[in-house]
Amino acid sequence: MEVIKGFTTEHLISCAITHDLHLASQYGDRILLLKDGAIIADGNPEEVLTSNNLTDTYQLDTRIIKHPEILHPLIINLGRTRQHL
Repeated sequence: MEVIKGFTTEHLISCAITHDLHLASQYGDRILLLKDGAIIADGNPEEVLTSNNLTDTYQLDTRIIKHPEILHPLIINLGRTRQHL
């Protein structure tokens, strides 16, 4: 991922598809959050990886904090929302 991230400093475009939201938040400048093929959110990690967006997409109760060292969103999974238990 560091090599791919390096491409952006050379003004090259890179695209990665992942289900790892922590990895996406650490390396992605722009994230598209999809559900059933539809775009739920599109923007930088702080805009996209919100508790509301993750609840809408995955029916998970989450808390988002900023990682103290790398300053990217860190997702804390608190489990399924009550209506989806």
